[in-house]
Amino acid sequence: MNSRQICIGRKDNFPDALPMQGPNCPRTIASLIMHGDESAFNQGPQCANARLISAAPELIEALEQCEGYLREALVVEQEQGFDENAAWISIILDNARAAIAKAKGGQL
Repeated sequence: MNSRQICIGRKDNFPDALPMQGPNCPRTIASLIMHGDESAFNQGPQCANARLISAAPELIEALEQCEGYLREALVVEQEQGFDENAAWISIILDNARAAIAKAKGGQL
C-alpha cells in the first residue's frame, strides 16, 4: 500500500479548495497522510472534512460579520419594541457567539 501526504490549504491558494500534495504546501492548515486509493478520499468523508478545514478561515470571518449585524439588529428591534423579533435574534446571536468561541478555542 503506497502513501502520500495531503496538505490542506486556504482557498485563495488552491482555487478548487482541494487538498494539495507535498510536505511544504504554502499556508498549510492541516496535513493528512493518505494510505491506499486516492479516489476513495476524493469521494468520502475525508474529502468533506478537508474542504471544511480549508474553508474554516472564511467561514469564521463570515460568521463574525453576521454576529456584528445581528448585534446591531438586536438593538434596533429592542428600541422599536419588537420583543418577539429581539428574542429570536438574541437566540441566533448566542448561537453565533458560541460557535465563534468554539472555533477560537473558547475566546470570544
